[in-house]
This record gives sequence, C-alpha cells and structure tokens, in this order.
Amino acid sequence: MGYKIFTAAVNKEMDRHAYLILAHADFHVLSLLIDRIDDPNNDVFIHFDKKVKHVPKLITKWSHITIIDDPVDIRWGHLSMLEAEYKLFESAIRNADSYRYYHLISGTHYPICSKADIQAYFRDKSENILMPMDTSSKEIELKLNRYNLFVKNFNHRTPFLKKLDQLFWHGSIKIQQWLNIKRRPIASATKASQWMSLNRSAILYLLKNKKLILARYNRTLCPDEFFIPSTLNAAPENFDILFVNDLLFCEFEGPNPRVFMESDLETLKTARYLFARKFNDKNSNVIHALNKFYSLPK
Repeated sequence: MGYKIFTAAVNKEMDRHAYLILAHADFHVLSLLIDRIDDPNNDVFIHFDKKVKHVPKLITKWSHITIIDDPVDIRWGHLSMLEAEYKLFESAIRNADSYRYYHLISGTHYPICSKADIQAYFRDKSENILMPMDTSSKEIELKLNRYNLFVKNFNHRTPFLKKLDQLFWHGSIKIQQWLNIKRRPIASATKASQWMSLNRSAILYLLKNKKLILARYNRTLCPDEFFIPSTLNAAPENFDILFVNDLLFCEFEGPNPRVFMESDLETLKTARYLFARKFNDKNSNVIHALNKFYSLPK
C-alpha cells in the first residue's frame, strides 16, 4: 500500500486526536484510561500483545475503539515493538477521519491533568512532540552500530531463557568487538521516549518508508527509542520536531518505571505533565483518588 505525504499547514479547525495504545496487562487501568480520554474528538486504537489470551471488553460513550486484529508478539528491546507500532499507525491512517495528532501511549498511562488541559496543550501546536532522552556514543555504538543477536528472549519471564539469551548476546557482541564488525551507522541517531505525539505528515512518512526502516533497525537493541526521532531528523522533508519534558511524568527504579501508589497522590496532583506512567491494577486506588480530585470544582 502506498501512502501519500502532504506537508500543508495543519487546519486549525481540525482538532481530532487518535490515541494509539500498546497494551499487554493491567486492563482495569486500561479501562480507566479509556474512560478518561473518551471524547467526541478522540478515537482509540489498541494493540494487545499477541500473548494476551482474553481481550477485555471496553466501552466508550463517544470515542470509536479499533482493536488490532492481527497483533504482534512483542518482545522487550526487539524489532517486534516497531512492528506493533506500525500496526497502530496503519490502522489509524486507514480510518476515514484525519487527526491533528496521533498519540502513542501505553495501557499503563493515565492523565494527570484535565481533558480540557490536554486539548488546550495541543490546540496551537503542529510540530511532532517528543521527549528527549540522554544517550552517548557508547550506547549508540552498542545498540545501533553492532548486530544485536539473541534479543528475542532478552527479557523473557522464564529465567533460564532470559539468562541464556543474554549470555549468547553478550558473547556475540564481544566477538564483533574483537573482529571490528560494525553495521552501517544510522544517520542523525537521536534518542527519545517511544511515547510521543506525531502529526499526520510524520506518520505518513514513516509508513511510506516502513520496509526500509524495519530492515535498517533489524538486529538493533531497543530500536523503539531511536527509530522515529532518528528517521524524522534525517528526512529530507525537514519535519518540525518539538522536544519537551512535560508530556509524561515517569520515575525509574533502575531500568524500569516505578509503579505509582496512593502515597504518590499529592505528587501526581501537583506534577505539571499531561500523563503519568506507570500504573497497575493492584494500586489503581490512586487513579480513583485522582478522578475525585479532577471532579472537584476548580
């Protein structure tokens, strides 16, 4: 399928949004998220990991929900994450409506501001909005410029498979370093969070170059943090990119995002971000408390 790219200015009258959600667990949180973003100007597209056995029933009053019917088996740090994102891009572009923004979020996101605040944030913007992440030449050398083999089970829930994959991965990297084996460098390598808001022109460009991009990022490590910012930065179309730090509030414990709990309520209420991550079903009381806060007269 071909995709026609247009670079015309965004129509200020068009204020519809597509939420592209990657989900694999914590479906009570997901249902609360859907309820919060449910709006006549929003549509929702959801990719459930292929490993999900029972897809939850989700109900909206205004937003149309599209569930990807041929999902990908997503593996951490693997090209399969990009393939799942492409499923969402394709589904949203096939939809009859045009959207001002396409927001890529997870099923464990949750808004920590009002719906009106979110709409106002994007109303006068047209750039692609990304959150920058620190990187280094050493990280780029490892993740992008070497052949990252044995990644599929790199973070597998079975300890034996996880350890075996990491052992083989580490060995293959050492061999490449000894023999000075490198991939062709990726132009304008840039790192940003995979959670971002893109305009239609950027989505169409990514779709037009899908085959080339997937081939280029095959056998890299954690390509979801590099492929969109790097591709847009290197594009001849000169896409406008706005790097911000207020899209998502996230705190890390080591390499993983920390789960917010009721003890974090005051912090979440005063944080100046659109969304926060990560939430789970076990600690969903913090979401209910946030909803009570939002419903109070301001």
